[in-house]
Amino acid sequence: MVEPSKWLSALLIKFVGISSIIKRTGVINRNYFLAIGAFLHSLLILWPIIGSAFSADDTFDSMVPMQLRFTGQSTWSFISQYTSNWAKNEGRFFPGAATIGVFSHYLFTARNEYKIVQLIVALLAIFFFGFFVSKLFRSFSGGIVAVLIVNTCMQMHVQYDALFQFSLQQPSVVILLFGSLSFYLFGIRTSSNAKFFIAATMYLAVLLTYETTLLLWPLFPLILLIEKPKKYRFALSSTLLFPTVVAINLLWLRSNVTNNTAGYVSNFSGGVLTSTFLKQAVGSVPMSYSEIQPPGFLESFPHHIHLSSIPWLTAVALSILVLSYAINLFTTLDHRKNVLIILIGIAMWATPALVIAQTVRWQQELTWGNSYITVFQSSFGFALVLIGLISEAKLLLLYSNRIIRIGLCAIFVSVIALSTSSVMTNNSRAVAQFNPSFLWPRNSFENSISNGVFGNVPTGSKVLALNGEWWFNAPFVSWFGGPKLSSLDSPMNTAEWADCISRSETCLNRRGYSYVMNTYGRFPNEPRVVLVGRAEKMTGTDGDIKGIRLNSPRIFIDYPTKSNSLIESESRCLGWGKDRVGNVNGAVDDADVTVLKFDKSSCLLGFSEKVAFNPYQFTTS
Repeated sequence: MVEPSKWLSALLIKFVGISSIIKRTGVINRNYFLAIGAFLHSLLILWPIIGSAFSADDTFDSMVPMQLRFTGQSTWSFISQYTSNWAKNEGRFFPGAATIGVFSHYLFTARNEYKIVQLIVALLAIFFFGFFVSKLFRSFSGGIVAVLIVNTCMQMHVQYDALFQFSLQQPSVVILLFGSLSFYLFGIRTSSNAKFFIAATMYLAVLLTYETTLLLWPLFPLILLIEKPKKYRFALSSTLLFPTVVAINLLWLRSNVTNNTAGYVSNFSGGVLTSTFLKQAVGSVPMSYSEIQPPGFLESFPHHIHLSSIPWLTAVALSILVLSYAINLFTTLDHRKNVLIILIGIAMWATPALVIAQTVRWQQELTWGNSYITVFQSSFGFALVLIGLISEAKLLLLYSNRIIRIGLCAIFVSVIALSTSSVMTNNSRAVAQFNPSFLWPRNSFENSISNGVFGNVPTGSKVLALNGEWWFNAPFVSWFGGPKLSSLDSPMNTAEWADCISRSETCLNRRGYSYVMNTYGRFPNEPRVVLVGRAEKMTGTDGDIKGIRLNSPRIFIDYPTKSNSLIESESRCLGWGKDRVGNVNGAVDDADVTVLKFDKSSCLLGFSEKVAFNPYQFTTS
């Protein structure tokens, strides 16, 4: 195995060789090198998205296609109903977000394909940002520097994450926003009314996806001030019509709604407003999520260094090599333009944070290092501030001592390299925390359905799940090949569950449940089991279930390890099933159990009518 130090030395030698080729072959090859390096840096940091679970809003949004097929409702009917409900009950209007959310799951229903799309859209958001910066500065390398900075801001969160949750909403907002700003910039420079119209239309799409971006309108006049065109009236007025209409509509909707939930109640008390604003704004700064939370920076940072990890080494090396090279090539603007670009960055950094800070809900919930999803927008503002400061610093230090310039550049590159190390470790850890609660249990339930755990349950049956998961519902079972149930209720269905346990002795007859299911195990070192059987009797007290007599069960077993052969897998499955069921039923005869399906990592068992037990007494170990 090659030692990390030797591998990095070889990489540096190759970089020197690449640099000499670039010098000989010109700007195009140089730009290719910078673009590929920046892309790989982004890809490595965002790659954990691929392995992430459906969580937060994605948990429910991913099941919308299942509900539509189950009920026969069309996608556009659902979007219209969803948008109308929000407008009527919450005073909000975002058909763009609803459309993006529904179709992202409708077109890409499987988790793996949806996660690929999620990764691509996040990469596109970064690309559009880098493209805008490169055009604003008229410097390709300036766009590369901006991309490398914003990459380190892409910190994935265990709560409220914009990258692998919330159905592409925030990356779509950023794509549309920087697309709009880019066309606006082109329109100013070419005096093209068509480009102004495209910019205005794209900004309308932004507003219809996330209404608070209305407050980002000042970005347009700031760009106008940077360019200072001779004809500016149409350029300015072209951006006013759609925001004005959206603002009037939003004010009218809010005036017709009385909503006292904490997310819609403002509190402008100075202390708490400032504190919440800083928590949200600081959340966009690199290393804020992974390092501010205990343990502290000095104690935890050594855990972010992985010299044996090729992806980690590659990302850190790219941050050093590409950033050092790009900063050297980055052409600066004059003082006035640098200041205006910094103001654009501050506006985009601070505005989303201020919107969040004034609500009572986030004043109560936000903690240092953690922040709400609009921190994704603020991250690009923070990066713009830094790129503006870099441009100004290069201008101020143009004739200073060369050693000072090199020293300051080395410090900045080192900070970005440290941030790269931190975000690389943080993102994989943040994603992994959702596995026991969302990824593994849902995957096992999907596999159990497709393998036939509901095979004995007739169409139209009512099933009661004894534990609660959001995906325990009839459309989900039907989607993965199970019967079309009349209902599948669980503790997540609070009204139905409360009615059942209110008089548990009569629950089965009163509510018509003929089958019961339960699941066991969550972690990779234990089998994850799905059990479905005919319900014969329920016992308990008012408000509690003590036991259920379950007959003729089917049991799906998802093992933590693979068998060496199919023969071994079948034997393991049969032995495990007889042993586990035997503990609660008494000895199980060979004639009363059948291995219905099996592969090297899972199997499905079927038991005869002679087998009956209480699922509350069943264990997997």
